[in-house]
Amino acid sequence: MSPHKFFDEGKILSFVQLDIPPEHHDKAMNLVMVEIDNGPKLICWTKDKLAAEQRVKVFFEDGLPICRTP
Repeated sequence: MSPHKFFDEGKILSFVQLDIPPEHHDKAMNLVMVEIDNGPKLICWTKDKLAAEQRVKVFFEDGLPICRTP
């Protein structure tokens, strides 16, 4: 295996709002499954309002994968 750099944008496949936030976050967040363009599917967090097939950008914040609408 070798490291590979993927694009940081993709589309939402599915999401669910969690009523109990993860540690160190004060608000409830959405858990999102994103399909990265020409890459893997991954799970990330967001506070944004979402819709299926919506485009998002993924980055890391405090060690958590976060996605935001561009």
